[in-house]
Amino acid sequence: MINNLAKALQDIPNLALFVDELLEISDDMTQQAKFDGNDHLALMSLCFVSKQIEHLRSIRILVDVKQYRDAGLIARSMIEGLCILLWAAHKPQIRPLHWKAYAWVEDYKLMLKKEKAGEEVDPAYKSRIIEQLGTYGSEFLTPKAKKKQENHLPLPRDPYRNRWIYQNVYEICKEVEGDLLYEKIYRETSQWIHWTIKGMSSAIHQKDMNFAYTNASADMGATALASGFQSLLESAKLLDSHLTLGFGDKLDNILARYTKFHRNRASSNATR
Repeated sequence: MINNLAKALQDIPNLALFVDELLEISDDMTQQAKFDGNDHLALMSLCFVSKQIEHLRSIRILVDVKQYRDAGLIARSMIEGLCILLWAAHKPQIRPLHWKAYAWVEDYKLMLKKEKAGEEVDPAYKSRIIEQLGTYGSEFLTPKAKKKQENHLPLPRDPYRNRWIYQNVYEICKEVEGDLLYEKIYRETSQWIHWTIKGMSSAIHQKDMNFAYTNASADMGATALASGFQSLLESAKLLDSHLTLGFGDKLDNILARYTKFHRNRASSNATR
């Protein structure tokens, strides 16, 4: 996390310029992308890049109005999205398909809730859900349900886990070498999102009977812009590479200038 308040305030305008340029490049990419319907990694990466664009725009708006900590929450989500996408790309024929196929599990769980509430479910759609789960459902069984299946025992009415990924966020980030992002940003902002005293301690100031609350946390604003930039950039590079969209030079160029900016800032701070 960027800890020096004065440095953060100086960095924010420059980081915002890099963010604006990357958003423009990424918008052009998503508008030009075309892919085969069976290319599940293409669909997943295009969806993730589009969502990263939306998130980074939100960070940009929040930082402009000095809502720095809430910008950090969105950056946290972007880090998770980046790591999940990179993790899925490690097994491009399997994991993106599982991401897509889990929709049938969610439809099945919703169908059970509707039936329990006495709502009518379209028989044709119910049949379609059951059919698709016959193909993909075994991938999403809970450990307990898997044991029952292996022992040829009847499965519970809902044998499926509540997430398509069987690993937690830390394990996913670690597998794609994103554990530093996890430790420095994801874990730190978790304190804020979960309403802990540690998360709120930087915002509150109490002396005797007096209480004050401030959102003056420009360091989090600069960190949100920087981590959001990195999350979108890495996601966009994956999309560009996978679909050969021809944006590699633009992405490399902005990354080189961004890296140079940080090196120059680090160098100037070291000589002070």
